[in-house]
Amino acid sequence: MELIRSRTAVVVVVGAIAALTIALGAWQGWLAQAEGTTYVVNDVIPPEAECGTPNYTTTDISSVIALPEVNDGDTLVLCEGTYDPAIMVDKKITIEGQADVAIADVVIDGTGGGVDGIDVNADDVTIRHLTLEGPAAGGRGIDVGARNNTTITDVELTDWDDGIRLNDATNATIQGSSIHDNVDGIDADDTTDTRILSNDIVDNFDHGIRLDTDDLALVADNTISGNGINQLLITFTSHVQVLRNTIVTGSDGIYLDLPA
Repeated sequence: MELIRSRTAVVVVVGAIAALTIALGAWQGWLAQAEGTTYVVNDVIPPEAECGTPNYTTTDISSVIALPEVNDGDTLVLCEGTYDPAIMVDKKITIEGQADVAIADVVIDGTGGGVDGIDVNADDVTIRHLTLEGPAAGGRGIDVGARNNTTITDVELTDWDDGIRLNDATNATIQGSSIHDNVDGIDADDTTDTRILSNDIVDNFDHGIRLDTDDLALVADNTISGNGINQLLITFTSHVQVLRNTIVTGSDGIYLDLPA
């Protein structure tokens, strides 16, 4: 793979009005960040014109993350296309889809089964604007272990065992995502300070959200409906807030089994 470097400019105005940021181009609609390098990944040759000139052409995102030039604080932008699952994220990076296409057009394809979509094995990881398709009740779309500060936004997860699993994670945020047709939508075990905000969590086979032995959880402004057993299952969890959710159900709505 050939590394192609490009320059971007960022202008910051300090004061009452926040910041002015120069956009990075059609393939990168997110605001530029002061630290880190942005690398563009495309799955095909030649690349789509609207994605700009890619730094790498591959479907194997793990191989890009493993490169020595990809460092903490960097961003990988995935162009419109289909990419391999089993993405191992062991650096403090952002992985995001091309901003000017629908999330349905940037796909992590796990339909072959046997693996997770993305495994988060570093602190300070952000995942946004992607679709992760599973093998129909196998693996996990995004699996986060004992890590801090994971942010998942604007992601669609479907056909996994767990759409998102948090296990012993701290300060995780799941926001603005569509999580549907999995066995469990979100499964959080032994977590601290978890925020589940403004998601559509619908039509999962068992539970929409399952919080087990967690501390400091906020579940707010979600639509939770059509999940098979419980819309929201809370067991052995302390200091949980459930606010302004829309819950529509033909099964149990909120099931609580709290510590004394």
